[in-house]
Amino acid sequence: MNRLRGFTLIELMVTLAAGIILLAVGIPAFTTMMANNQSAAYANDLVMALNLARSEAVKRKVPIAVCARKADSDDECDGNNWQNGWLLFTDINTDGDYTLANDGPLLRVWGVPGGTMTVLAAPDFVRFTVNGELDNANPLSITTELAHCTGQQGRAFTITATGYVSVARAACN
Repeated sequence: MNRLRGFTLIELMVTLAAGIILLAVGIPAFTTMMANNQSAAYANDLVMALNLARSEAVKRKVPIAVCARKADSDDECDGNNWQNGWLLFTDINTDGDYTLANDGPLLRVWGVPGGTMTVLAAPDFVRFTVNGELDNANPLSITTELAHCTGQQGRAFTITATGYVSVARAACN
């Protein structure tokens, strides 16, 4: 006797229903995880830029600044509009604004894909002295969030007067 082996229609429907339920639960969690990872990546890039500026200021014995990058430009600062990325440069004339003639070559450029990050509060630039301290005696703060930010996906950066950079999660607006 030859018996056919396989799945019944009911077994197939139960398996598909279980799979759909797992997807319905998993996709929102995956989306949240991806947003958190992207926010952490941008935060790490900015912390790296600030720490690099501090160490370069000490190493080169000249003021080093980080400023907001102007959209579609790799050599212009853009006030406190940090969502396009940032520039790292020697700030010889200590004006916080990059010009090749006055400050020399750029040290590094960071970009952020357009429309993915919003900066809620930030100074026009951050400059470190030859001692690795902020040129401003007051601590500075930068607060960022991603597009479609929810919960605690924002980031709050604090730069102390001694130049120490810290980052913490922040609530979205």
